[in-house]
Amino acid sequence: MRRYSCPRCLKKDFYTIRRAKERCKSCGYEWKVAAKIGGLRLSKNTWKKILFWFVLGHSLRTIVKQTKVSHYSVEKAVAVTRKAMVKDIPGVFSGTVEVDETYLGGQKKNKTKKQLLKERLEDKESKRGLGTTK
Repeated sequence: MRRYSCPRCLKKDFYTIRRAKERCKSCGYEWKVAAKIGGLRLSKNTWKKILFWFVLGHSLRTIVKQTKVSHYSVEKAVAVTRKAMVKDIPGVFSGTVEVDETYLGGQKKNKTKKQLLKERLEDKESKRGLGTTK
């Protein structure tokens, strides 16, 4: 059973013609039905563009500018993609994770006068390695 209708007259009486197009029996209008993935009717080419920019790690705003698709459609497409990615997690990402120590902060020469003054008031000179004040 078909769940779509003619875009022009909204009637559900139509038949399939060449190149996967549909023709309405009442008004004769021809159109191509786009696949509806995740509630969106986007072409394969548009999906490829959205996925390309998503995999590169760009923001939604950038994807909207590059693909010229509405913000709502891009947001929904990315959400559908994330749901699909969660279902197929490889076994590599299971088990225990080891984390090493990391000391964050800059060198003394890169600090501002305010930061150096604060260190002097505390009477702690920043050491290297274990025992640092960073």
